[in-house]
Amino acid sequence: MALVRKLPKLIISLLFIFGSVSCNRQGEQNDDVAIFRFEKELFNIPANAFNEWRQEQPELIQDFSRAFTEYIIRTGPDTLPESLILLDEFTSDPVIMELKRMSDSLYGQEIADAGRLMGALEKFTLWTGGENPPQVLTYLSGFNQSFVTLSGLLGIGLDHYLGKELVYYQDLGFPKYLIDLKEPAYLVPDALRAWILSELQEPGMDATLLDHMVFHGKIMYLLGELLPGMSHTRVFRYREGQLDWLKTHEKAMWNHLARESMLFTKDRMAIRRLIEEAPFTRDYGNESPGRAGCWLGYRIVARFMKKSGLTPPELIKTTDSRLILEKAQYKP
Repeated sequence: MALVRKLPKLIISLLFIFGSVSCNRQGEQNDDVAIFRFEKELFNIPANAFNEWRQEQPELIQDFSRAFTEYIIRTGPDTLPESLILLDEFTSDPVIMELKRMSDSLYGQEIADAGRLMGALEKFTLWTGGENPPQVLTYLSGFNQSFVTLSGLLGIGLDHYLGKELVYYQDLGFPKYLIDLKEPAYLVPDALRAWILSELQEPGMDATLLDHMVFHGKIMYLLGELLPGMSHTRVFRYREGQLDWLKTHEKAMWNHLARESMLFTKDRMAIRRLIEEAPFTRDYGNESPGRAGCWLGYRIVARFMKKSGLTPPELIKTTDSRLILEKAQYKP
């Protein structure tokens, strides 16, 4: 695993489960937006021909290839003499080659539910008033970024979805609760979540716990609308028993927040405990799932949508969390 250990761990927490590089961004298969298999191209050309290959690609692929070498595997810009040498070391590293064989086995001809992802991206683009859905691209990151979002492009790191039995996840220190989410079944909803996150304005430093709860609750609601028929265990990344726990303890969790006057706290540690990925939500005990605050936010948003009759595009534009809570009349 020599090269993998040399590569810096560039896991920037965009959600809580994956790293992402993000540059300035302003149902059915969509044949106009085919998935570009960057990893297949990369392993089919000699490293010393990479720059020439890149110049022949569309602008979006050129942009991604620069992000890939400079920010994902960190071989440096193509102006550095050693860049192509390091790129060759990456593609010839035994671990990376094994990951390539595994990704070819799992995703060789097609990615399961790819048409569903394309249809959801197209629908979400219409909801936000965009013109075109993003180009979707796959790559191998060397266990760095799970997703990359550039203007008009969504990149998916296949090496983060090779199955929880992959020994390298444990060797690299990923905790079990995250390893369990590295199954291929989570690839499509996670990729869609990454794109939605890149398109919506996240709560700022002055945001309250309620702001964060409603923001992530909106994302969960939109995912459910964009992936109809997909189980909530996949869409929300909870096991069946965890969803049962949340439903059973919904009232108690909400009462705890109200009793402790936490809804409008701006305390960063309190917000992180309830919102970020974790094996459990500390405020609710070791038996609770992580991200319990996000699920409560989803319940608020779902109630708000039922009471208001608004459409998903209107929900996207509604950013006042207090208004959403008030109109929801949420009383579990």
